[in-house]
Amino acid sequence: TLPESFWQRFVNGPAVMVLPFAYLAALYWMMRRLQKEQLGDGNDDDSFTIKTTTHNTTFDDVAGIDPSLHELTEVVNYIREPAAFHSVGAHPPRGILLYGRAGTGKTL
Repeated sequence: TLPESFWQRFVNGPAVMVLPFAYLAALYWMMRRLQKEQLGDGNDDDSFTIKTTTHNTTFDDVAGIDPSLHELTEVVNYIREPAAFHSVGAHPPRGILLYGRAGTGKTL
């Protein structure tokens, strides 16, 4: 028989035991890296900071028909002073659906 070379001894011995664990470790490392990229790694990075802006929209900025503006003003007055409306028997609005084209000021 021929003497075994170093490569044959390595492939038949330690490599059989080490390579599967190295493969699993590399797979685990890659998955963690992808998870950190997608979910963030917990650092205070600007890309994950919620930026809030203040809008000072008034009824003068609302574009639309005057009767709709009047009805919306009544709803706001009801929210601000419900006692005045309860005295005449009014009930709170269950929901308000504003309809119109984009950019007409439906969201205040």
